[in-house]
Amino acid sequence: MTINFMKTAKILTFCLLLPGAVWAEQVTKTTLLLDSTRIARTDNIHITVGRAVKSSANPLFGEDRPWEPRYDNMYPNVIWDEEARLYKCWYNPFLVEVEDWEGSNPTRMRWLYRQSGLCYATSEDGIHWVKPAMNLWPFNGRPSNILLRDVHGVGVFRDAHAKQPDRRYKMFYVNEKYGRRTTVAVRFSADGLRWGEPIVLDNFSIWADTHNNSFWAPTLQRYVTITRDWDFHNPGPINRVRLVARTESEDFVHWSDPEVVFRGLDDNLQIYAMPVFYYAGIYLGLPAIFNISEDRVQVELAWSKDTRNWHRVAPGVPLIPRGEKRGDFDWGCVYAAATPIIRPDGIRLYYGGSDGPHYGERRGGLGLAILGPDGFAAAEPVDRERKGAITTVSLAREALSELKVTADAGTDGDVQIVVLDDQNVEIARSEPLTGSISAHPVIWSVAPDPDGGDVKLKFILNRARLYSYQTSDGEG
Repeated sequence: MTINFMKTAKILTFCLLLPGAVWAEQVTKTTLLLDSTRIARTDNIHITVGRAVKSSANPLFGEDRPWEPRYDNMYPNVIWDEEARLYKCWYNPFLVEVEDWEGSNPTRMRWLYRQSGLCYATSEDGIHWVKPAMNLWPFNGRPSNILLRDVHGVGVFRDAHAKQPDRRYKMFYVNEKYGRRTTVAVRFSADGLRWGEPIVLDNFSIWADTHNNSFWAPTLQRYVTITRDWDFHNPGPINRVRLVARTESEDFVHWSDPEVVFRGLDDNLQIYAMPVFYYAGIYLGLPAIFNISEDRVQVELAWSKDTRNWHRVAPGVPLIPRGEKRGDFDWGCVYAAATPIIRPDGIRLYYGGSDGPHYGERRGGLGLAILGPDGFAAAEPVDRERKGAITTVSLAREALSELKVTADAGTDGDVQIVVLDDQNVEIARSEPLTGSISAHPVIWSVAPDPDGGDVKLKFILNRARLYSYQTSDGEG
């Protein structure tokens, strides 16, 4: 798929071509088609995951320092720091001194004990990365990019809601010694490099031994962390099952007791970790699905309105495809980084990839896959030889003044929008939209009357994929 969203990706706010319309800047709201609470009816429609295109530069960086014997799952956390004009990455490899090896580096043998740590890298363009040499935690007396040792499953994020400068960066993680979990804790930092002392969460009896992902949940007005619990007494043939757990906090210090909120489709398809973030009015999750029988991991897509009740999109279909052949750097396992980077030209999905199976010998690296704008998932016809239709729930008629669409109709398809009144009678119809478009304004062949009651939108898809629509004044 060729991504050609550059010309149309910049989000503009301007009035639709209605009688008497004036140019004005207004608030718009984006609705993703994967949000089933906004859909009243479908015909010949299913929801599919987006088409992620991998960077030709992959892997962006790998295990190239003497203190990086193995990335394993890597658990990357990537942000774009607007103030510093830098991409920043915190990642969680194993760190082992040379004398700790049971074998040689080339054979990738296991070592006497594995020690997790937190490392740091930066990039100006998100493609070419630098591992800065610092003296925060030297390796064999030399500068390194190590920030902390004996930490596992580290989730790092820059908190835009932080009121205290020394708590701008936040960390949720597991203290670890000699490869074993000890305590779950949080830390704070002003710059993301120098971290304060751990604050241990005494009420955490779960292991939390995965990529812990914390974020501010605007609809809940509190912090949420997605972590992991275990079912050690599962009655089936697999008696140890990984479960997604959730906890929340108003101050990032005092946390609720963890609760299980999500489980794999079956015991063979367990959810290993799940980065979560708020986007377009809902919470999106990137569950890492661990196929026990294959010993491989792939990233899929889920969504929630409240961070507790989760819905899967196209189960079994990866959002970030693994490498096609053994030897590809991401053939064995893929773990999504915390929080995609949203840019005008598309969505950057960073991830940790490895060339071997989960329990086998493997080398790892940082990868990048790119979706088009709002491209997490799309509505499309099940039978491409027939048109599909998807009808929204009711919305205020005033919302049509800023109606825009993001879709991919290729070279032989189109999207047409019909407006229905409260009796499901057609009262307006758009011109067909073609090509790959992002936040594209709708032009009416028959314009809706600006006065009247609530309406519904009916999208008619002819060989097309519809990702989202935008409406004005927070409606839709």
